[in-house]
This record gives sequence, structure tokens and C-alpha cells, in this order.
Amino acid sequence: MMKKIFLILILVVVILGLLSLLQGEKDRGVSGDLIYKKFKIELWEEGIARVGQPIEGFDSFLLLTAFPSLTQADFDGVASLEGIYTFDGENLHYERTKGQPFTSAEKTVSDDGYKTLLMNLSKRMGIDVIDESSVNEIIRRIFSDEVENDADTDNSNELIDDETDEVNNILPFDSGVVGKVLLGPICPVVREGDDSCNDKLYAVIINVFSTGNDNFFSSIESDKDGNYKVMLPPGDYVLIPKSGKMFPRCSEQAVTIKPSVLSEVNLSCDTGIR
Repeated sequence: MMKKIFLILILVVVILGLLSLLQGEKDRGVSGDLIYKKFKIELWEEGIARVGQPIEGFDSFLLLTAFPSLTQADFDGVASLEGIYTFDGENLHYERTKGQPFTSAEKTVSDDGYKTLLMNLSKRMGIDVIDESSVNEIIRRIFSDEVENDADTDNSNELIDDETDEVNNILPFDSGVVGKVLLGPICPVVREGDDSCNDKLYAVIINVFSTGNDNFFSSIESDKDGNYKVMLPPGDYVLIPKSGKMFPRCSEQAVTIKPSVLSEVNLSCDTGIR
């Protein structure tokens, strides 16, 4: 009888131990998810404070611009929404891994990408990501803007797009284009002296494409007063407002950006009223 009781007690202890082990693994998993989420949120909030709110989210270029302590090598293997970044020892490359259609958010760092970025930083800084305090230390170093020199890395904000084999310089630029987006006609018949039928100012998303390779460059949005501004390196571009509807139907506008010049270009959207 005593032997059976002893065996039962051993069995109970073993079961309780297994349950405790499983709960511990579960807790660590949840903690890990929270750590990655904290890392992403901290970078987003500070990044917005430094360079403004990106329409589609932060890509590697904006993160490198916002945080000089980051290096191109930190983005090796970092996934975006539609591709992946790789560092070859000299340059950071972006490769699109998904098929058509292209979207303006393709280079935005994904949730899995932030996990890889954190692991890369952990390795470079020699800080094991085991708890919140270790992540806080990594974040503190990123925000300190102290660039850690490394002979094998280059922190210049350049990327070679493997689809175009072209180097794109990303921010800051002293050239670009500004203007207004106008919506009209407002009335079927325009009467002389009737200001109520004047074209209205229109808030809309504007996609910017480089005409040299038809490659998407950036996306901006005109404000409620129809004003927009986008800084661009010298070159030829096409501005394409997208209302997302049959009407208003907006016309694309070609523009040539010259060095150190802010060109003024107004865009028009047709209401379809006749």
C-alpha cells in the first residue's frame, strides 16, 4: 500500500513539473512577442518624431535616416512586406520576392523584419535579447546616435535595387516639387462671375515614379487644402494622383527635377461633371 502511495506521489510531482515547464515555455513565448512589439513601437514613435509620419510605414532608408547609429549591415536578411534586404559586405540591396501587382508599401519593414533587425543588432552590440531590459539597452544605443565604426559596414543611405541595378540616394534632398491638387469642374455650366464654380482644392494620395525605369519612388498625400510637397533627387519623374474611384479621375504629370530647385507643379482631377 505504501509503495502505491509513493508511486502516486512521484507521478503527481512529475506531472506538476511538466505543467510548470510547459507554462514557463508559454510565458517565455508571450514575453518574446511583447519584446519584438516593444522594439517596433519604440522605433516607430521615435522615428516619427525625427523624420515625420511615413504614409506606408518605415523602410530601411527611413530608419537609416532617422537613426544614424544603424548600419546597412543591420538590415541583412530583414524582410519587407513584399521583399527582402540583403547586405553584401559593401552595399545594401533590396530584392522583390512577390509577383505583381507592385504596391507603394513593398519596401516597408514587416513584423518579421523587425525581429531580424533586433537579432542583428543584438549580435553586433553583443547584447543577448533575454528580457525587456536588454531590449531597452539596444534601443538606448540606437537613440543615442552614436555610430559604431565597423570596417565592413557603410552607413551611407544608399541601396542598390536588384531589379534595376541602380543606386537610389534616399534623403535628405534640397530639390523636389510642390503644388496644389485642383478638382473640377464643379458645375455643369460655369457662369462668369460665379466663384462657387471655381475648381476646388483636393486631398488625394500622389504616387511618384521615376521615368527612367518606371520604378516606384515614393508616395505622399496632399492636405485638406490640396497642398503637397515631395523632396526628390534630380531626375525625371511622373506624379500620379490616385483617387481610387472612377471619378474623380486625376491626370498624371511629368516633371523634371533640377539640382537645388523646388519646382511648382499643380495637378488636376476631373469630377466628370459636364
